[in-house]
Amino acid sequence: FYTTYKEIPVHYFPFGERRSSTIAAASIVAKVKRDAMMQRMEKLFPGYLLASHKGYSTPPHKRILRETGKHLI
Repeated sequence: FYTTYKEIPVHYFPFGERRSSTIAAASIVAKVKRDAMMQRMEKLFPGYLLASHKGYSTPPHKRILRETGKHLI
């Protein structure tokens, strides 16, 4: 049992999606889940183009943050 996140061991597998179908599948599931979350976040925070960039900041999104001076976090 871990009491903090720092205690959880982390393993890094370069190009893991190429080496393991399990890692590749998990990556796809994570992307689909993140995309769905960004669709919901767009409704909570309209005007930030969250649904269009799906978790990756884009030039239009960065421009909006600069112009409004508002950040979500």
